[in-house]
This record gives sequence, C-alpha cells and structure tokens, in this order.
Amino acid sequence: MDPREFQRFAATIASGSPAACRTAISRAYYAVFNVGVETLRRMGFRVSKGAAAHGEIYKCLSNSGDQEVADVASELNDLHSYRIRADYQMDRTDVERPVLASDVVNTATELIAAIDAAFGGPRRAQLQAAIAKWRRDNGYP
Repeated sequence: MDPREFQRFAATIASGSPAACRTAISRAYYAVFNVGVETLRRMGFRVSKGAAAHGEIYKCLSNSGDQEVADVASELNDLHSYRIRADYQMDRTDVERPVLASDVVNTATELIAAIDAAFGGPRRAQLQAAIAKWRRDNGYP
C-alpha cells in the first residue's frame, strides 16, 4: 500500500468528530513515517520493525547532512508527539479539535512533499552517502 493513502484519508476526516480528528492526526503521522521508511528502504537501508523504527527514521533524516531534511525530521518528531496524544492520552482534548487536526494533516502533506523532492532529486546520492556514513558510525546495518 502507498502510505500516501493514509494522508489522503486523514484529509477527508480531519474536520469531523473528536474520534475522527484523533484518527486523522494518527494517520497523518503514519503517512509521513511510512514514506520515510519506504524512502530509506528503496535506498537500500534496512529499517527496524516495531517501535524502534520511529526513532531510527528520525535519526536517519536528522543526520542526512541536509538542513531541509533535518527540518523534516524535527517536524516528524512533533507529529509523533501529536500522534501519541491522539492515540493514548484520552484526557488531551486539544487533539479533538478540527483546526489542530487540519494543521497536522497539512504539515504531513508538506513533509511528504519535502521527502519526495529531496530523495527523488539530484541530492539523493549525497543524502544516501551521509545517511550510510551515519548508520555505519552508529552501529546500524
């Protein structure tokens, strides 16, 4: 499945009920996360499965040697925090607001576009080399 489908789905429900807003936030995060996983795997990197993969994607993007991609990592980390609130913290009603859900969905759309542009363009080889070096230096296969 193309993880961008999560993003499209999130956009259709972001202005709904509290449950829909929480779901939109969660799906928007997972859309970006899975685009990151897909991108790294297509470049030949193995990505952990399970909870460790979240930190691994963040670290790889953060250590890509490219400020724009590092900014994507930082924003992805922010989306992860919203996702945790939406999925696990039922006392947090901020994630039930359509305005916030729409903002998260829009941010996710921008992050996916930034990943696609960075890794689909002429910077790809440079990004791949920087990430490979960081992974080697930090014990990742």
